[in-house]
Amino acid sequence: MMAFEFPLGRRSSSLSSSTLASTAPSSPNSWRRTKLPAKPSDLVECIAALCCDEKLADVHFKCGMGKCSRVVPAHRLILAARSRAMEQMLFKETRRSQIELPDISPEAFEIVLKYIYSDKCSLDRSTGEY
Repeated sequence: MMAFEFPLGRRSSSLSSSTLASTAPSSPNSWRRTKLPAKPSDLVECIAALCCDEKLADVHFKCGMGKCSRVVPAHRLILAARSRAMEQMLFKETRRSQIELPDISPEAFEIVLKYIYSDKCSLDRSTGEY
């Protein structure tokens, strides 16, 4: 039986290699949706693939007003790690699961999120695409 070291010198003999093997998923990537790269080249690519994806989302932003409003899913940890303003809003001011942003269009907010998640931003003024 294999024992594992934990911080502060505590040991646990309850986890064995056979226990870990029996609880492991059938495939290393079985938890991923097809949207994520099968073998991501880097961490940024994996995180960028999560942008505006409901998978693992733990906060939702209701952007816009009336018929133009839409709910955009996001991930608190990623937003807080990349933006102090988001960290303040998500962890210090409120723990709500849905935050209303009536003064920003869903499209504009998605551009901001894509930059936060991927560290890239491209706007084409001629076509209006991002």
